[in-house]
Amino acid sequence: CALPIYYTPDLPQSTVRRAITEAFKVWEGVTDLRFTEVGGGDADIIIQFARLYHQDGYPFDGKGLVLAHAFFPGTDKGGDTHFDDDETWTFNSDSDGVDLFMVAAHEFGHALGLSHSN
Repeated sequence: CALPIYYTPDLPQSTVRRAITEAFKVWEGVTDLRFTEVGGGDADIIIQFARLYHQDGYPFDGKGLVLAHAFFPGTDKGGDTHFDDDETWTFNSDSDGVDLFMVAAHEFGHALGLSHSN
């Protein structure tokens, strides 16, 4: 899969890239899929940090509750994964905030077509 990354000001770009890469490695470890970052344009999964209404019909709610969402595979927005930039994103940290790796690994499961299960 080809994917570009858009960033959050909460973390250095290198840290965002590492968290996203490690989240995709979770899925590479249990599927035959391999993920490759692209600079933009024609990507299978577009990763975006956004606030409130962000033109996809599913506005975020501000800090708390909804952390992110991903679209099941398909045309148009299929696979795209959005993170609520009103959250405070962290990576592998004991500080207050939301761990980007954990949320990304979860959302990428949805981008690949998996629903929640027990």
